[in-house]
Amino acid sequence: MTRAIHVRFLTHSPATPSTRFRVQQLVPHLHELGIRCTVTPLESGILARRKQLRGLGEEEIVFVQKRLLSSLWVRMLRKRARRVVYDFDDAVFLSRSESGVSASRSRRGRFAAIVKAADHVIAANDYLAAAAREHTSESRVSVLPIAVDLSRWPARREWRREPGERITIGWMGSPANHPYFSPLKPVLAELLGSNPALQLKIVSDKPIEVDGASVHQKPFHEDEEVADLHSFDVALAPYPDDDWTRGKSPGKLVAYMASYLPVVGSDVTCVRRIIRNNVNGVLAESPGAWLLLVRRLSDSLDLRKTLGSAARATIEEGYDIRRLSIRYAELLRSLA
Repeated sequence: MTRAIHVRFLTHSPATPSTRFRVQQLVPHLHELGIRCTVTPLESGILARRKQLRGLGEEEIVFVQKRLLSSLWVRMLRKRARRVVYDFDDAVFLSRSESGVSASRSRRGRFAAIVKAADHVIAANDYLAAAAREHTSESRVSVLPIAVDLSRWPARREWRREPGERITIGWMGSPANHPYFSPLKPVLAELLGSNPALQLKIVSDKPIEVDGASVHQKPFHEDEEVADLHSFDVALAPYPDDDWTRGKSPGKLVAYMASYLPVVGSDVTCVRRIIRNNVNGVLAESPGAWLLLVRRLSDSLDLRKTLGSAARATIEEGYDIRRLSIRYAELLRSLA
């Protein structure tokens, strides 16, 4: 009989995308595999955090998701926890602000401290894994990509629009990622202005204006996410190519593809990890290419179906949380 183990997750707030993708959807599947899980946001206050860390030790593993800790907190964590796993899906060792991405001595120092202290590190992609291996042995680092629970994403019921119904080009994202969308505004204004059969839908907590174009704006609600994505005909995944996005694991791109959506994405590292050009999506390297590719997908139902079905197959093969939870469970049991 497999021995039951207890894992305590220390996370950001429950609403944080990384917590949702990397922890909350994983936990039910770990429970099914005999691993008891407790999820607790890491306290922010000094006294509350000290009490929280001092209370560790009953569980076999403490799983720190993406949080960076000073060397003082890392020492306390290491003293109390039997085993520590550190999981991250962004370039947390960099500083990111409205003015751009830059190196950060303090963030890199905290990143190095938690990686060195961890018994094992789980990175969401090879770029992040390489950063972790600068501070620990290669054998202590594993790559487990971001995943989705496919039971949430049923098969697309309708591909064809009713006569007179417009084709919907869609983007879903947080306000923090609005700068990624901004370079597409002139392209979309030209496209929508030249074809009244197209419409643009933005799902985000803040509106995005596109000059000269009517935009269907809708706030993001997790319980409406599937329906919103199924209302798209073509999905947009614009990203710059910088040190931050090279480490990014684009959860919305995975969600698009799980929804059988044909995606036009930027020809950059984080998108190329998932999209194979003209196989399960298309890649655009310039404004002209964006215009051409979005127009081509909008005009062809057959192409949308072909790419959308291939996109879904990609997620089923490599990004299904049920499959990945088995790998997580094997790793956790090997450490307990």
